[in-house]
Amino acid sequence: MKRKEKKKIDKAQKRGYIVTKFVGITRSFMHFFSVPKGDDDIRMVYDGSQNGLNQVLWAPWFALPTVTSMCCTINIGYWWCADNDFGEMFLNFWLHLDLREYCGVDISHLYPEEW
Repeated sequence: MKRKEKKKIDKAQKRGYIVTKFVGITRSFMHFFSVPKGDDDIRMVYDGSQNGLNQVLWAPWFALPTVTSMCCTINIGYWWCADNDFGEMFLNFWLHLDLREYCGVDISHLYPEEW
């Protein structure tokens, strides 16, 4: 699991979504955890509830269907369904400069030698 998390964090760093050399002070860090996504992949979940980020940001609500609601909408011969993967939504939007010092991502357990 740790290897898969490192791979995801490395990808985010390479894209510039997460930087290790932040210019300024980081006042608050958010933790993350991962959940299995299929047999060979994981989904990174960034927890903005403990550092207060969720309370100060507006986030769109995405209705993700359950099996029961999907079965009610599918008819015989129906072949198209949407697979909405919002796994990287947090990383898709730049944070305002005033917020960045409060939104560090704690990666110290993955890279203890750098801390």
